[in-house]
Amino acid sequence: MNVVFAVDKNYFPYLETTLKSLMCYHENLDIFVLHKDDVDLAYFERLNRYLAQRGSTIRSAQLNQDEFSGYLGAGYISSASFFRYYIEQLFPYGNGNHWLYLDCDLIVNDTLYEPFQLLDNAEQNRTEQNRTEQSRIILLQ
Repeated sequence: MNVVFAVDKNYFPYLETTLKSLMCYHENLDIFVLHKDDVDLAYFERLNRYLAQRGSTIRSAQLNQDEFSGYLGAGYISSASFFRYYIEQLFPYGNGNHWLYLDCDLIVNDTLYEPFQLLDNAEQNRTEQNRTEQSRIILLQ
């Protein structure tokens, strides 16, 4: 599963707490952090060492600050709110087709796989139903 966060410099400490709670219930995640701030590469290297214990990785996805000069938010909306518009640009770099955006200031207290399992099951049921319908058509011919 791919997980995406959008973070500005004020929220990096909260991101670490969210990551720790996420890793309590998950493993083998590809995590992407959209940000526009200069972040020391050592920060992501340190997090990768921690996440590697659960078979997971984290990647910095630094956005060009100039692209956000035209985004005007109200005083309570930071430019990080607009980072989400860039999530689809990460798709070629992820694994699988399951993507989840999470706010960086939350605590995960259970697995987040269930919605994706429901989608996978629905897709499998549709495939089986199509096979059954196709076999009926063949029998009718």
